[in-house]
Amino acid sequence: MRLAIVGAASSHVDQVLRLVRADALGPEVDVVVVAAPDAEPVPDDRLAALGVRGAPVVRTGAPAATARAVVRHGADAVLVATRDAAGHRALTAALLRADLPVLVDKPFTADPDDAAALVALAAARGVGLTSASALRFHAGATALAARWRPAPGGLAVHAAGPADPTSPHGGLAFAAVHVVELALAVLRDRPAGFVSVAAAAGVRTAVVPAGRDVATITVTTPLDRVSTPYHLAVTGPAGREDLRVDLADDYLWPVLARFVAGVRTGVVAPSGAALVDSVRVLAALGA
Repeated sequence: MRLAIVGAASSHVDQVLRLVRADALGPEVDVVVVAAPDAEPVPDDRLAALGVRGAPVVRTGAPAATARAVVRHGADAVLVATRDAAGHRALTAALLRADLPVLVDKPFTADPDDAAALVALAAARGVGLTSASALRFHAGATALAARWRPAPGGLAVHAAGPADPTSPHGGLAFAAVHVVELALAVLRDRPAGFVSVAAAAGVRTAVVPAGRDVATITVTTPLDRVSTPYHLAVTGPAGREDLRVDLADDYLWPVLARFVAGVRTGVVAPSGAALVDSVRVLAALGA
């Protein structure tokens, strides 16, 4: 599978290149181009450093030109790795119109309307579109969710972690998406109804009703993963289970591996309404 990466500034690009070079996504997966669009300017020395890693690196300009460059390099699928979600709609739409399956690095978009528009475009073109935080498929969280899925009655899900409201890459949402998707990984039904948010000094808390369950999502600021690690708790009829959630060195691997497998089968996940749900909760939390 020939993979293109759109965006060259993020440390995630380095991780993807390392995983691909180690055949961690399968020996047939290769990065055929790293495209640096105008949406996220990158200095020449950064592009040169990526080029030394063995991937062709090109400056590509506007979204339509970026999509054309990706097609010229023969990509089968694309990772959009720019960091500010405000630019994701334009870049992703151009790639979908080129009929390329796309994995959008977190957060999917900054606005729920943008998320809905991309989902509708992907459905109309019959092209795979997905996005996920690394914590959405964290092994411990996935196992915890499986244990509680058969529980009778409702579950109270609590996810907590740090974020930086002053991040240059979209503010609070850039890291808060990890906490939101950690909660969504456990909820058994889709979020529905009004998301209430309370703010105090250094803390924002959202309450998310979701069918049988309810999630409480707590984000603390500033960003400090040492003193404020990610945490997940589930309370139900059988008691309570707590989990500290740490990011492994290869924390992107589960998301990338699922995408690669989904491109092969034609079914990527999460997709559709689940992508919009995540953005809607994230937008409410940051409002």
